[in-house]
Amino acid sequence: MKNRINYYKNKTEQRLFSESTTLEKAVKNEFDRLNEWLNATGDEFDIFLSHSYLDKKIIYGLYRDFTDMGFSVYVDWIKDRKLDRSKISKQTAAALKERMQQSKCLFYATSNNTSQSIWMPWELGYMDGLNGKVVTFPLLEDDEEEYYLPEYLSLYSYVEKAQVKGKRQSALWVHENESKYVKLENWLKGQNPYHHE
Repeated sequence: MKNRINYYKNKTEQRLFSESTTLEKAVKNEFDRLNEWLNATGDEFDIFLSHSYLDKKIIYGLYRDFTDMGFSVYVDWIKDRKLDRSKISKQTAAALKERMQQSKCLFYATSNNTSQSIWMPWELGYMDGLNGKVVTFPLLEDDEEEYYLPEYLSLYSYVEKAQVKGKRQSALWVHENESKYVKLENWLKGQNPYHHE
């Protein structure tokens, strides 16, 4: 399954409808739930989700999908709601650096809005220099088979959500190419993508 924008938008809409809530209220609830969980486990995240705020409805669907799969995910406007990302400041940069240092990897969620983000390229460069654990997560419209990525992003592996063979559950897979991939959990532990038939 390609990472489809409508899938994550629909996931958000279904969640909000089933909980009879708005995105703003849902985010406040996530903030409370995440803080309660982190107070028990410590501030460490599996995934730092780098994205354009213009994609917030899609990102909320991604966030819920990943957390439902058991990953701890940092999204700035969920965890650090008072953080002002609308302009460049040393305070915001310091807060984001701290959160990246607390994260095992960075997902670079690309869409047509990526080029409008003032923070995404900076986050990518910082995390690449910090630990090198960076992957792209291309978000495709339903009618797209491929998505144009700036050439420098081809340096990084990419992630796709796909079903586990012989099981009903899905997993996140880190791909070097179509035939070389590994489960995200194993990649986080240091295993490189390997060839599959």
